[in-house]
Amino acid sequence: MAKKIAIVHHTLASLGGGERVAASLIEALNKSGVVPDVYTTSPVKLSYLQDFYGKEIKCKLHAIMPFAVRLFGIYHRLIASLNSFTLTGYDAVVNTTGIYTPLFFKSVIKRYLLYVYSPIVPTQPFAVKQYSKYERSLFWKIYFQPYQNIIKSSIKNLGDTELIAVSDFTKWRIKKYWNKPSVTIYPPVDIETFSQVFEKTDRDGVISIGRFSPEKNHVLQLEIAKQLPNLTFRICGSAKTPYYWRWYQHVKAKAEELDLKNVEFYPNIPFKKLIELIGESKFFLHSMFYEDFGLTTCEAVAGGCIPCVHNSGGQKEVVPYKFLRFNNVKEAVKILSGSYPSSLREDLFKHIQQFREENFQNQMLKVILGEA
Repeated sequence: MAKKIAIVHHTLASLGGGERVAASLIEALNKSGVVPDVYTTSPVKLSYLQDFYGKEIKCKLHAIMPFAVRLFGIYHRLIASLNSFTLTGYDAVVNTTGIYTPLFFKSVIKRYLLYVYSPIVPTQPFAVKQYSKYERSLFWKIYFQPYQNIIKSSIKNLGDTELIAVSDFTKWRIKKYWNKPSVTIYPPVDIETFSQVFEKTDRDGVISIGRFSPEKNHVLQLEIAKQLPNLTFRICGSAKTPYYWRWYQHVKAKAEELDLKNVEFYPNIPFKKLIELIGESKFFLHSMFYEDFGLTTCEAVAGGCIPCVHNSGGQKEVVPYKFLRFNNVKEAVKILSGSYPSSLREDLFKHIQQFREENFQNQMLKVILGEA
């Protein structure tokens, strides 16, 4: 008899890395004969997910609210967690939101598994406070405070929650801040799609990929670009929310202020065009401090780019060579100015094979269903 599985994910409309994890997990469960129930805060059409990820996934969608609410985003995580009493009939409940979300009254649930990107909130170390909007104004501090208090209180009651870390870096933080054990299962990387352009050799310039928000540290990329006027920098990322759009406008204005002629912006770039730009670029630049994993780095490596990433967090697991990791602008400039043997791209490509989607799916099924 097939097991009954529920997935809790506060929103599937964002179509980001966390939603990719949820979609991949649904697909894996389908392959094992399980059609999971998926609980969200706001409704989303299954065809929306199927079309975006190119997966014929099957699940039953349940939304707490009958319409989409764009305000109070972080509180949607708490609302999605109010489903506890409707989840009592499942053999396992998996929360794929990525950021810690309490499941109230979880004692009535047989098994609760939490897939964790970051075990911390912006007041703790490794949260890169200077880039968090919740630290920069009185309005955002007041908005964030109730959520922060709820999280800090509920973390004390993790109990027998089964924790899955997105990287060994996250596993280390879970032990440090929650004093709990966890197992590392790397997120699914779509290596096949991006590797379509791996063999392209006529490349130049630098590409970066990441939503337009302060923690992605785009301004540092501009400082690096200023030191390398002969290299084209292609800055790509989502700017679909008003907050992201404002940050994009801020970064663009900063580039104009610095009179940078070698920087190109691609907000909300179509996926096909993104693949093309990866195939045209020699380097991939990722400037966020203490990244939980480094999904876009893997995708760029699969597409044939040489990575240049900050020497912290999960990026150390994605980029094993220290000479491709930087601590400051000077070191980043040195990496992007270097010449490297063609074998380096191949070695990096071999390294990221451990992050293939089928590995994620097999490991998750083993944990959830007890099968490989």
